[in-house]
Amino acid sequence: MTKILKHCNHQSVGVIIKKNERMLLIDRKKFPCYWASVAGHIEDNELPNVAAKREVKEEVGLRIRGLVPLLTHKRFNNPCRRGGSFHYWWVYLADCSGKIRIKKDEVKRYGWFTKEEIKEMIAKKKIEPVWVRIFQKTKALK
Repeated sequence: MTKILKHCNHQSVGVIIKKNERMLLIDRKKFPCYWASVAGHIEDNELPNVAAKREVKEEVGLRIRGLVPLLTHKRFNNPCRRGGSFHYWWVYLADCSGKIRIKKDEVKRYGWFTKEEIKEMIAKKKIEPVWVRIFQKTKALK
């Protein structure tokens, strides 16, 4: 069992979920309140791939069938609601199954977006800034 931290441990995981040339984004209810891919902290004694599966299940109710690492232990400056101003990120591309069931206390809504739609959202500053950098670094929008 993982231990949920009250402070920032500076370790986060993100999951890019694609289906039919579209990417799943969630509109966060909690800080930072932007559109983003599924993400969250890696808890004490938790492996990044396990955290990725947990976060996807918690936030959108999907089961991960396959994970492909895109970034490992990459530092990005970004503020945290637990305190702290940076995180080391592990980012994966995931194949998922199941029906989306959002966690209503964390997610306002979700959507499946094309790369062009996400680029428009970036231009309008609707995407969480760290995810703009992650999309650039992983070339997910190329």
